[in-house]
Amino acid sequence: MINERNHTSARCPVVTRRRSDGGKKVETMQVTFCLAPPPHISYFCVTYNSGEPTLLSREPTILAMEGNIVLIGLEHTRRIDDIRVGARSNPPLRHGHHLGGTIVWVDLWQRIILCDVHLPAPGEEEKESSNPVMLRCIQLPEPMQLNNGLPLRGSSSFFRDIAVVQGRIKFVDIQIHAIPGSLVPNGWTAVTWSMAVGDPGFVKDDEIHSHDVVNALEPYFFVAHPTLSSQDGDILFLMAKANLDDPQSWVIAVDMKKKKVERKAKFTTQRTSSVHFAYWRTNISSYLTPAEDSKGIMKRRGPVLMGSSRKKPPTTTCMSGHGGDTVEGEAEDSNNLPSTGDDMDME
Repeated sequence: MINERNHTSARCPVVTRRRSDGGKKVETMQVTFCLAPPPHISYFCVTYNSGEPTLLSREPTILAMEGNIVLIGLEHTRRIDDIRVGARSNPPLRHGHHLGGTIVWVDLWQRIILCDVHLPAPGEEEKESSNPVMLRCIQLPEPMQLNNGLPLRGSSSFFRDIAVVQGRIKFVDIQIHAIPGSLVPNGWTAVTWSMAVGDPGFVKDDEIHSHDVVNALEPYFFVAHPTLSSQDGDILFLMAKANLDDPQSWVIAVDMKKKKVERKAKFTTQRTSSVHFAYWRTNISSYLTPAEDSKGIMKRRGPVLMGSSRKKPPTTTCMSGHGGDTVEGEAEDSNNLPSTGDDMDME
């Protein structure tokens, strides 16, 4: 357990029961997010006031994120009798992104299903609101990746991503090319599409080939897990590594319009198998603002850490200034990485 503290730190009492004699003990659990702008990797840490690492049988894991909510999974060695959680947000909590009341379900390999919860199905307008609403199915573009002999393995997120960007549904797919007759990559292609909620389908936005990209990594690098920026429709994050099982990786930020790698940062995936999981996107930093004092002045923030030589928990968060994107993964020392040029003030 790493005991870091800054303006994001949240604490709550936890009542534990020892398995040996059944005695109870009140602990204080603390969760802290240590933020950095993408493509740098940030992380979160969980600790108890007793400092006993044996309270947890495995490292904490982020299970899900949405808006201002983070669901963290903890596996304890003791029975937990009671956890009292209190939260305060400053400014008041805001709702997450929505598309005019439309809910979207996604199968990254095949399709999306849209449901406008305020729009009744045809012929149901005059009936009670409890009647069914209309669903629409939109096919996603066909996967670009061919069976070219490369040892590619992983889920749909290995090649594809979808996000709401500036009020539109944006989708990306990548293809990794191979040198004929070998198991060595030979560059990559990324294509983005987008659509508004009322559109009949996706329209192609941009296509980029790695050999046209300025500051691109060598063509023999594997790339995976494309992640769209939720703040800038032109930015695409990619994980890159020289070998699929190499613990040393990079996160690169590619400007699709300028055809340029704008930023890159090292990180390690040594605690995960190959590249099955890399990172996710969230805007949790939008809600992690410092509190105001009695005079309405923002209190001084704790340090925003850019990495350290210590090992980090397996699920981490990489966030841009002013509550932008988040890329999660396992962080490594990033103090010596090139400057991203982003605003480092986490407001």
